[in-house]
Amino acid sequence: MIKLDTSQIPPRVAAVLMQRGAQLPPIQWHINPNQSGKRYLDESTDDKTLLGCDPLADDEMAAAVRALLFFWNGWPAESVMHAHLAPDKERGYIDALIKRQAGDSAASKDLLQKISEHPIYKPLGDYATEEIGLSVAPGLKRLREVIAFGELWEPYAYADVYEQARAGQLDPAGERVVRSLQCREFELLFAYCLEAATGRKLARH
Repeated sequence: MIKLDTSQIPPRVAAVLMQRGAQLPPIQWHINPNQSGKRYLDESTDDKTLLGCDPLADDEMAAAVRALLFFWNGWPAESVMHAHLAPDKERGYIDALIKRQAGDSAASKDLLQKISEHPIYKPLGDYATEEIGLSVAPGLKRLREVIAFGELWEPYAYADVYEQARAGQLDPAGERVVRSLQCREFELLFAYCLEAATGRKLARH
C-alpha cells in the first residue's frame, strides 16, 4: 500500500490488506493470488466482525469492502460474487477493475462508461498528475493532458496505458507509474467504501 494508514482501519481489515505486503503490487494481482488472505476472508464470514462495526452503517458498502479485499489479494471470482451485493456504482467499478486486469479493456471501459463518474475521480486525478510528472511515455503524457483538461481522473485513457503496461510495452519507470496509479485507485475506492460501510471517516493523506 502507498497512502492508506492501516492504524485507522479496523484491525481485521488491516490484517487482510497487509497479507500482500507493503510493496507496490504488480500489474495483475490475480497472477500470484495470496492464499492466506483468501483463507482469512473465508473464515471471517460476518461483516460486522470483520469491519469492527455493529451495527454497520451500510450493508451493501460492507459487501463492496469485502469484494475489494478479495480483489486486492488476487481472487477475482470471489470479488465478483461479493460485489453483486454492493451498490450499483461500486459493483460496476469493481467489475471494471477486474475486467481491466484480465486484459478485457473494452468490457472494462463499457462498465466505467455506465457508472459515468465517481467521487474518487477528483483526488485520483490530482494524484495522477503529480505521479506522472514529466514522464515521456506517450500513453502517460496523454493521460496527464486529458486529466489536466477535465480536472478529473480519466479512466478510459488510463485503461489504454494500463494495457500497454500489461503487454510489457512500457519501460520499467512507466510501468511503475501505472502500477502506482492502479494502487492509489484501489486505495481511494476502498477508503470510500469503508467509510460508507462503517460511517467513520478516515484521515486523508
